[in-house]
Amino acid sequence: MSSKIEILGIECQSRLGISLKERKKPQKIIIDLLLTLDLTQAGRRDNLKSSANYFKIERLARALAEKGERLLIERLAWEIALHILDEEPLVDAITVRVHKKPELMPKTREVIVEMTKTRLRRKKSR
Repeated sequence: MSSKIEILGIECQSRLGISLKERKKPQKIIIDLLLTLDLTQAGRRDNLKSSANYFKIERLARALAEKGERLLIERLAWEIALHILDEEPLVDAITVRVHKKPELMPKTREVIVEMTKTRLRRKKSR
């Protein structure tokens, strides 16, 4: 059974952009996460160990966004997806959306990059 958890509107300050001027100071970005996992046992047992730890996931996404600098928001989305899959073994897939107001496009409200990564699971042999 596949279920989903959404964590929306994680506000961060991040150094992103192609130009050095754009990366000079942190700018506001927003991160949305969509986690796909089996929540059957969490629903049945009301037990945190049967679900993803969204507090930990939010902190991880924020820490990655606020650390270092990147040219592309695509890179940030990729890093967040990989780290969350590494840290949360119950998560089967993650979709990361990064929203940014592009400094070089003043008449554009925002650019959004969406990236989905799926955990590769080995089939159990019988």
